[in-house]
Amino acid sequence: LNSALHLCSIAASAAALEWAEQLWHLASLSGGETLEGTWRFEATRVNYETFLTILSKCGQQQRVDDMLDSLEERGWRASPVLVAALVHVAGEQRNSERAEELWRRLVDRVGAKPNLMAIAARAKAQMLVGKIPACADIIEQGIEQGGMTINYKVFEMLVQALTLI
Repeated sequence: LNSALHLCSIAASAAALEWAEQLWHLASLSGGETLEGTWRFEATRVNYETFLTILSKCGQQQRVDDMLDSLEERGWRASPVLVAALVHVAGEQRNSERAEELWRRLVDRVGAKPNLMAIAARAKAQMLVGKIPACADIIEQGIEQGGMTINYKVFEMLVQALTLI
């Protein structure tokens, strides 16, 4: 399932969303019968996170929020990979407000532990809309508070931000 959902995530088109929704519907069924026999499938964390990423890429923000609400009610906490993915998508869509909203929800409220990818995605979301000081602040906070060890890409982003300030 996740391989097919991943393809839909890469395509990020209306047709990909339609196919992902069909796959998700089939996966959400508790079981069934086919000509080949009986089957049972339960979606994994990775399946949920990939489907949430598809919804986000296809502009289905309310559905993302609704699904996160449902998962959080069951005690679910987003992984660092999901935080990075959703914040990255918001940044690529030039929606820094959405990126910050997702950060507050998943990290500050729900308690997800951000990793380097998530912090970099948050900083990039700010940089892409011209909020250069915010970008630099996010990276510096990640280093100071989170003990983040930066890689060359994050270092490059920080140098660019500091050069523009």
